[in-house]
Amino acid sequence: MIREELKSVREELVNVKDDLVSVTKSVQSNVKKEVRSYADAIKSGQQEVIEAATAPVMVKNVCQTINVEKLERERRKKNVVISQVPEASPSLSGEQRKAHDIDYICSDKLGVKPNEIVNYFRAGRVRHHENGNVLPRPLVVVMKSVESSNYWHNDGKGFHQGIHWVNEDLCKADRDAKFFLRQERRKRQKLQEQIQQQKLKEQQQ
Repeated sequence: MIREELKSVREELVNVKDDLVSVTKSVQSNVKKEVRSYADAIKSGQQEVIEAATAPVMVKNVCQTINVEKLERERRKKNVVISQVPEASPSLSGEQRKAHDIDYICSDKLGVKPNEIVNYFRAGRVRHHENGNVLPRPLVVVMKSVESSNYWHNDGKGFHQGIHWVNEDLCKADRDAKFFLRQERRKRQKLQEQIQQQKLKEQQQ
C-alpha cells in the first residue's frame, strides 16, 4: 500500500517536473518574442523618426543649393571670362597691374570698349610654368549689361580672338555639367570613329 502511494507520488513529481520544464520553455519563448518585438518596435520607431527628420533636411538642403546656384547664375550673367591675357609684372602696384589689364583688353587685341566695363579682376591663384614664367590667370570682366556680355561670349558659344577666348562666367554646377557633356560628346565621337573604321575594314575585305 505504502509502496503504491510512493510510486504514485513519484509519478506526480515527474509530471510536475515535466510541466515545469514545459512552462519554463514557454515563458522563455514568450519573453524572447516580446523582447524581439520591443526591439523591432524601437528600431522601427527610430527609423521613422530618422526618416521624418531626414526628409525635410534633405529637401531643405536641395532647395538651398538650388537657390544658391540660381543667385550665382544671376550674379554672373553680366560677366565674361577672358583667357590668356598676359599678367603684368609683379613688381608693379595693384593699380598699375589693373591699368595694364584694362589697357590690354581695350586695345586692338580684343577691342572691348571702356564704357562697356563696370569692373574686372583676376580669378584664382598665381601659378608658374616650369621655366618660372607666370601662367596668366583668367580675367573676369563685369559688363554693363547682359546684352553686352552675351555679345562678347557669343551667347555661350565662346568668342575666339587670336590667342584669347572670351567665355561666359559659369557657376560650378554649370561648369561641371558642361564638362560632363563635353566628355560624353568625345565618347560618342570616338565610338562613331571606331564604327566607321570597322565598316571600312569590312568593305576592304
